[in-house]
Amino acid sequence: MSKTIRHHYSDEEKEFLKKNIKGRSTFELTKMFNEKFDVDLKRSQIRSFNRNHGLTSGIITRFKKGHEPWSKGRSDLTGHKPTQFKKGHRPINAKPVGSEIVTEDGYKKVKVQEPNIWEYKHRITYREQKGAIPEGKALIFADQDKMNTDIENLTLVDRKELLIMNKKGLIHDDQELTNTGVSIARMYSKINELKRKGAN
Repeated sequence: MSKTIRHHYSDEEKEFLKKNIKGRSTFELTKMFNEKFDVDLKRSQIRSFNRNHGLTSGIITRFKKGHEPWSKGRSDLTGHKPTQFKKGHRPINAKPVGSEIVTEDGYKKVKVQEPNIWEYKHRITYREQKGAIPEGKALIFADQDKMNTDIENLTLVDRKELLIMNKKGLIHDDQELTNTGVSIARMYSKINELKRKGAN
């Protein structure tokens, strides 16, 4: 497993990140940076740089505290009127199957069925490429980025292992480190299991 190599940013690289971060996700910014400077940095490295230098993209995926919805104070929208929608009428704000949204918790959801059935995108991705998620298992984002639903960023762990990972700080913003953490958690889980058997 390759180790993440520390990158020393030049003044030009720092200026590039400052100028291009606005309105771009970490995924987009990392791709642009690597292509511009012919390097192979990970998103976690770019994310760490941005965090350490107080840089933000300005992308908002949830409502800010104090946000007022457009419908506040409109009495004509409270309650259902019998003549408001005719049978078969499709509301103007209805989204078609396949549409994506970002929840207030920062997860991607996809509309999978009418009239209003949605499912988490990371679960869809995993199921389509690796099969059903077994009962008692949890699906985690290896780099802690909920927007990154690529299959290589989705790691299936036992819930006991996840508990160990949380307790011992084995979940990182780097895929390789988190996957190493999974292996360590499995070792601890096995040791605990053997101890229980030995006590009986």
